[in-house]
Formats: sequence, C-alpha cells, structure tokens
Amino acid sequence: MNEPQSAAAALKQAVEGVYAAFAHHRLPAAIEYCEHCVSAEENEVLMTVPLRELSIEQLRRYAWKAMTTWGGDAEFRHFLPRILEHLVAGEVWDTQDVIRKAANYGVGWPPAEWAAIDRLLDVWWMATLAAYPAPAAAPQVLELLADRSGDPWRYLTLWDDHADEASVRHLADVMRNHAQSIETDDEWPRRVREWIASGIPARILEMATLNATDQKIAAEYSQAYEYAVWTQHR
Repeated sequence: MNEPQSAAAALKQAVEGVYAAFAHHRLPAAIEYCEHCVSAEENEVLMTVPLRELSIEQLRRYAWKAMTTWGGDAEFRHFLPRILEHLVAGEVWDTQDVIRKAANYGVGWPPAEWAAIDRLLDVWWMATLAAYPAPAAAPQVLELLADRSGDPWRYLTLWDDHADEASVRHLADVMRNHAQSIETDDEWPRRVREWIASGIPARILEMATLNATDQKIAAEYSQAYEYAVWTQHR
C-alpha cells in the first residue's frame, strides 16, 4: 500500500480535483427551503460563509436535507466538494448519505464531475488502508464505496498483493464487521463473502498472524483468520 504521507497528499489532490470539477456551480441569489424544517439563520449561514470556510457543523443538517427540503441541484453541486472534503477527512460520518443523494439525483451530471468524485473515492480507499487507525473505519468506507460502484470487488482485491500491517489490520476489521452481517442479502456483503471464499483473505491473515510480533495484533489477525476460514468452507 501507499505510505501514509503520500496517500494523504494524493487524497488532498483528489479533493482539489472535485473542487475544480464543480467550481462553476455558483449559489443562486436565494436558497429555497422548508420553513418548518430549516431556520432562516441556518440558511443565512450557507449564503454568507465562503464555501471553503463552512464547518461540518454548518453543513451537517444541509447534507441531510439537501435536494428534498433545502435547496436544489445548483446548491447541492456548489456545496458538494466541501461536504466530501469533510467526509474523507473523517470529521463526521453522518454525511455519508450525500454520496447516495449524488447517485440518485446526479444521473445527468457531466462525466467530468463524476470522474472527479470517483477519483476521490478511490484515493480515499487507498488512504484509509495506508494508516491504522484511519479517520474512518474501513468497513464503513467500503460500504459507501460499494453503494456508489455497486460492487466492492475491485476495492477488496487491493489486498491480494499488498499486505502491510496497516492494511491487514483494516482487513481484520472488515472480517469482524462482515461476521455481524453474514445473514444479510445485500449485494455488497454477498460480494465480500465471494471474495472470502476465494481463500485470499485467509492466506493473508494466516501469514500476518505468523509474522506478527505484537501479541494483541496477532490475536486480532488470528480471530479474523478463523472467521475467514469458517466462511470459506461454510
């Protein structure tokens, strides 16, 4: 995997790519909102604070209500880069629905805008695996990426040939998380099960367990390995 410093630099560059792709989306003269759901003071903040100075506290409720009871497409695409910047920084997790909103409402967006978002999501995954702990937990990031792509397989297979300590600890987290969702019929857990059935996670975790010098970490690997083997043969 990438070194944490280079991964962080790549993530910053990808964030700037989203800002550049969406830079032409300006705020309208007024933002329409449901007066029962949003206060005039909250709306005024979005109208007056410069985009890159908006805190996650100022954007959190907007991220929930965008495209339904607070603003439309123009506003959403204006604020999206800043919301994504906060999201990939791990500052708050409850804005993750913004990706699903973009997928639902942004079907007709230009390819360049989606390319910038997808580039950011790919780099975010690499940055997540590069350091442990990461700002956001790997199982949560994986679920969101699967929601966007429809299939987590290409993210899972990054482990196939890269198994440093940070990435393997994230793999162990994914195994533990998957153990809690084993019975779900959702597409992305099913694809995780298929990857586990390939035997690759068990191989990686077995080798990591044998080579670990920290007993606590070795125990984490061993537990995840046992689950991977059980899933592989169930």
